[in-house]
Amino acid sequence: MTSNIASNSEMKSDSSVITAKIELLQAKVDDAIKKVRGNRRDNRRKASLIKLTATFCSATATILLGLKVPNLESQLKDIAFVLTALITLLSALEPFFNFRALWVEHEIALWKFHRLRDKIEFYLAGNKPEKMSIDEINGFHAEFQIIWDDLSQSWINYRKQEKS
Repeated sequence: MTSNIASNSEMKSDSSVITAKIELLQAKVDDAIKKVRGNRRDNRRKASLIKLTATFCSATATILLGLKVPNLESQLKDIAFVLTALITLLSALEPFFNFRALWVEHEIALWKFHRLRDKIEFYLAGNKPEKMSIDEINGFHAEFQIIWDDLSQSWINYRKQEKS
């Protein structure tokens, strides 16, 4: 009789541990999705801003150099010169910060986090806490860590590149 009581309390304990781990992991995945989504958006905006600004400056400098306005040609050339210097600066910043590549890496990580969340929800939909495998839950957590590790490693690799 005592062994039944011990095994029932162990089952309840295991069940509560599994439930706590699942809830924590779900919260961590949701937080990761929010954070990566925000970083993806920021990197996309920065990459787009650099590209659009360089394109605008280039087009404007070309137009200014082609304009023939009496008494303003010197000033127009000076403005065009400043714009081409800005283009050079932006062209140097783009590979250094590599916002476009980071945008893509965050897009990939976001996709992986969504896929992980779907896997967890699918697993939970067909199981009661007392029937869930702690190994399966730990596997989900390991996958969560791998996604972060891959994203962090890609950022480190971009920072190490010579062109940066």
